[in-house]
Amino acid sequence: PSNQALTAMPISADIDPKHHYTLPELIDLAQLNNPDTRIAWASAKHAASAIDAVHSTYLPQVSASVIGALTRSDSSAAAYGLGASNRINASGTLASLTLTWLLYDFGKRDAVSEAAQQAAIAANVSFNGTHQRIIYEVSLAYYRYAAAQHRAKSNAQLVKNAAEVEAAAIDRYKRGIGTVMEKAQARQASAQAHFAAAKADGELRNAEQALLAIIGISPLSTLKVASLPNKPLPKDVPALSDAAVMNAVASRPEVLSAYAAEQAAAAAVKAAQANFKPNIFGAASGTYGDNDLGLSATPAIGPTTPTFNASGERTGLVALIGINIPLYDGAWRSSTVRQAQATAEKASAALSKIRLEAIRQVALAHNEVTSSLAAYEAAKEVLAASQVSLDAATAMYRKGIGSVTAATTAASALLSAENAASDAYSAAMSALVSLTFATGQLGTMQ
Repeated sequence: PSNQALTAMPISADIDPKHHYTLPELIDLAQLNNPDTRIAWASAKHAASAIDAVHSTYLPQVSASVIGALTRSDSSAAAYGLGASNRINASGTLASLTLTWLLYDFGKRDAVSEAAQQAAIAANVSFNGTHQRIIYEVSLAYYRYAAAQHRAKSNAQLVKNAAEVEAAAIDRYKRGIGTVMEKAQARQASAQAHFAAAKADGELRNAEQALLAIIGISPLSTLKVASLPNKPLPKDVPALSDAAVMNAVASRPEVLSAYAAEQAAAAAVKAAQANFKPNIFGAASGTYGDNDLGLSATPAIGPTTPTFNASGERTGLVALIGINIPLYDGAWRSSTVRQAQATAEKASAALSKIRLEAIRQVALAHNEVTSSLAAYEAAKEVLAASQVSLDAATAMYRKGIGSVTAATTAASALLSAENAASDAYSAAMSALVSLTFATGQLGTMQ
């Protein structure tokens, strides 16, 4: 059966239904509403609390206990026909204060502290990486939405153009200068335009749902998105040098996180090896008893230890210092060291893999920027030529010296050119974002 606690709709984000959101505003919405940011922040806080837990082991541990007791004993005796009975009631309290302190452990706590600090660094870097990834994914979804939005508008314009051509064909036919074939071809072109427009509208709705999902808000939300501003694109990008690539890789959050994980694993090996070394500890205990219980000892209750010589009123103070030397543990320490070493080897291999993947992504992103910029320049030239061709074909057809086939073909070519130019522009913007993300600079550069 379904769980009724899960049937309530999630709380919707605070969205202005009349406002058209720009890309920076969409990124802000995603950082506030995407669950990944809260998960990463919780992981960072958990890692930070682990450091505090390790630091507490450098301090002494103090505990206090107070014991209250009541005893009752009955006795009877008989001899030579005579009998006697006796009842004794006694009560009292016993208080103790105990201090224990691990003075020196030959570096084990230092190694554990180093591992915790590296884990916290990895968590913080991962938190920043999560924000960069959200910026990256929202940007790509926005550019895909902008391209789909442009295709929907251009297809809507194609419907109008096809309707004009169809109206002209019908008028020519009524005036006896057109043919049935021309009217049918114009009608076919108009139907195809409507089909393309319906398909483009569906793609726009799908792109909108993808954008809402990445932002982290309900798919039932109404979100208006601002049109993509026509920012100039760079003509080219500088070539990548080995030094530039490696500097970029050194800024990648996942590389930094993997490096911190490698350092934490190395510190864990040192901590495991320290289990073979002795511990030097100190302890002190003070007691005060006020009772007439007549007990030789009080039993251990909860976390308290047995207390001897509990009878009578007395005070006591004990101070100890000692050394604990591990001798035999059934190979547990050796197994722990081997496990830690295997984890360290795995972390080192993972860092190498992540670095190589980061280098590959930087190179691919650079190549994608170069090719997408070239494609956009070519698409602009095709668009300009297609516009001239459509204007000429439409004018000639209206004057009766052109064919409807030429007009509809020119309209379809213009639509393809417009969509190609729009897609090329969005692809170039996406490639630039990908290059910035690949170099670990997304969120720090405009």
